[in-house]
Amino acid sequence: MNLKIAGLAILMIILLSSTLFGQEFRSVKSHSLFSDHKARNVGDILTIFIVEFSEADNKNSTSTSKADNISLSSDKGTGVLKFLPDLSFGASTTNTFVGDGITSRRGSLRGKLTATIIEILPNGNYRVEGIRIIELNQDKQEMTLSGIIRPRDIRADNTVFSYHIADAIIKYRGKGSINRASQMGLIRRILNFFL
Repeated sequence: MNLKIAGLAILMIILLSSTLFGQEFRSVKSHSLFSDHKARNVGDILTIFIVEFSEADNKNSTSTSKADNISLSSDKGTGVLKFLPDLSFGASTTNTFVGDGITSRRGSLRGKLTATIIEILPNGNYRVEGIRIIELNQDKQEMTLSGIIRPRDIRADNTVFSYHIADAIIKYRGKGSINRASQMGLIRRILNFFL
């Protein structure tokens, strides 16, 4: 009798545990041992290699020329002003302008940042965001990134290059004594405005 009750109790415990924990086991997504460990769900993280390089050149040339010539002359005076000598007037102006301007701008940014998938879009692409803040000796450097990544652009080692990110917004800011030392002072900026 006791053996029957013990067997029923064990059976009830097995059924109850399978009912309670079965749902939890089903909710955990299993990955194949042979598949790559890529980010694919909201909350998963991936590493982004930031490799950005931009270059722009602009050249402008302007040339203008203008010449004016004015002349006035008169014979001897008439009437009561006969005693005045000949009156003549002449003017000549030349205005020439030649201007050349060349603008050249280059910039590059390299780094590594870990981002999180915050949304899976209806077409299957991932919206990602990441931030990295480094403070060292009262200097603060902050790098932020956001954009949209296609799943096929994520490499086997769970990394993606920044040039594969659509609508990418990459910001790199620095605050502190080093940043202040590299900036132009107020007086110098005012002088440059007038010079």
